[in-house]
Amino acid sequence: MSTDTVIITVEKILIDSGLAILVAYEGTDYWIPKSQLFGYDGHVGDIDAQLEVAQWVLEEKGMV
Repeated sequence: MSTDTVIITVEKILIDSGLAILVAYEGTDYWIPKSQLFGYDGHVGDIDAQLEVAQWVLEEKGMV
């Protein structure tokens, strides 16, 4: 089964809990599970970071 992904640019990576990251995106903070990130190599404090995220996660959180 393939997972559709979307590349988004977040304003800032705020927190890395180990299992998820908290990002600021379009004025709102969202937790994104690391298991649903593809090609993620960002760090806390990164500004305008690009993330490849499973589309269903973005839809579930109302980000797309």
